[in-house]
Amino acid sequence: MEPRDPIPGEIREHAAMLDRILANASREVHLSGEPFIVWGIIGAVLNVVPQLIFNGGAPRSLFFVSLAVLAFGIVWTILWARRLARHAERWSNLDVMMAKLCNTIWMLTAVMAIGATTRVFANWASAAIWSFAWAIALVFAGWQGNRIALYGGIVLALSVVAANLAPLYPYAGYVLAAGMLLGMSVTGVLLTTQRRC
Repeated sequence: MEPRDPIPGEIREHAAMLDRILANASREVHLSGEPFIVWGIIGAVLNVVPQLIFNGGAPRSLFFVSLAVLAFGIVWTILWARRLARHAERWSNLDVMMAKLCNTIWMLTAVMAIGATTRVFANWASAAIWSFAWAIALVFAGWQGNRIALYGGIVLALSVVAANLAPLYPYAGYVLAAGMLLGMSVTGVLLTTQRRC
């Protein structure tokens, strides 16, 4: 008896199984650039608005723009995560671990930044901690082989250091916003471009 040729459905099943095996064996983190772009811009807005208010050039009512931008970011993240979950079978084990790390950092830092802003962390401390937390996530991704993420994390960490320097301190919000744009949004654009190539 001659072996039969596999039917197209079986070929697709075997190919899908092989894809899952190879994806789980991957040692490189495949980051989506979208959340870094969106949250980099949101982080910049959340730093620039208070800086404008503190400098006396903007009305305090502009603070509500920050709240609206933050609410947009939360809704966008929920919708993005739902869309991403539909393709979870394509994720490697390392991608899953990185997503869990980013979610943990985001949730804990958000609670800390919002809950402790007025008394525990004065002035720009909560914004700096937010930047530094994302620097940790990006540098961790960099250690897993993603150099773009590594450089973005370094930029975020350096922006925290730069914001603390005496001549720049009156402009700390702008420095931290620049760090968010360069360290997160530009990193997100580069990650998105890299995935399309």
